[in-house]
Amino acid sequence: MTEIDDSLYQGSQTSKFFGGLSFILLLIGVGVLVGGHWLIAIVCIVVGITAGFVGYKLSGGRENPQLYSNLDLFGLVDYAVRSGNARIGFHSMRNQESIISVLQTAGISFPSTDIRQEIRKLITKDRRAFEACRDLMVIQTVHGGREYFWNGFGEPKPVQWFHEAEIIIDIQSNTKALINRLFELVSQDGKLKNAD
Repeated sequence: MTEIDDSLYQGSQTSKFFGGLSFILLLIGVGVLVGGHWLIAIVCIVVGITAGFVGYKLSGGRENPQLYSNLDLFGLVDYAVRSGNARIGFHSMRNQESIISVLQTAGISFPSTDIRQEIRKLITKDRRAFEACRDLMVIQTVHGGREYFWNGFGEPKPVQWFHEAEIIIDIQSNTKALINRLFELVSQDGKLKNAD
């Protein structure tokens, strides 16, 4: 999926109806408020917000598998970081010399200021940078009370890999559809064994 397909109301016609109704009611509420009828405005705004919430829930919201179904590991990491469901970190006691060296070998250069932030951006925006750093990263999540670790190729790794890798991609498991897609990408049988 691309960012263009990532719309809030991707679900049924009913969810789209409630989404549209919400928008209309909010516009009416603002218009009525400007006209000085604050009680009617509050009712319109509250009903509009409620309709928006119902539409969001009917569409599946962030749990809509359509958002993740076509993403590979690079796309999933990119989406997870953009949506606030993942963060990219580094081991604090190390500098980023090995990462910089790998990126430069791959023909990727960047300014010397704010190197950490630039690496974060490159890993999620530039597939070449992600590919070059696969051996240096650990992808981790906690799900069903267990910790899982993979390298950038989606190969399972022991907990020690967390300390050996240079780049830490921590994916939260609060979005079930996203975490299910992650497990599809990294498991042999394509099934999440500890699904809620």
